[in-house]
Amino acid sequence: MLHRLAAFAGRFTLEDAVAVAGDVRDVDVVACLVDLVSKSFMMIDVRAKTAFYRLYETMREHALQKALDAGELPQVRRRHAEYMTSTLLRISEPKAAALVTTDISWAAAGSVTFKMNTTPLPFGCEYH
Repeated sequence: MLHRLAAFAGRFTLEDAVAVAGDVRDVDVVACLVDLVSKSFMMIDVRAKTAFYRLYETMREHALQKALDAGELPQVRRRHAEYMTSTLLRISEPKAAALVTTDISWAAAGSVTFKMNTTPLPFGCEYH
């Protein structure tokens, strides 16, 4: 389950986790999130009665490698891309939805890679 959550580069909700988890039962997703938080693999932030989860970057990198090793990275990327696309279409205006492509084959193909940028930003801040 951890390697499936690694698809999220930032925070996510329980609903997000369930959608990307695939064939995992909802109750098992909840148990996994509780377990990962208790082991300090991820953080939880509750705002306005909504819990937001976020994997620590080192755990996310480890989980992505595990997904790659298990041959599940393309499926994880695809489920995440499909969920995010459907979420954007659901919340956008009908006219804007017509402009959004649903072709997400690039996500499963792995043709897009993300690399952490550690270049210092102005005013002493760093992007993490």
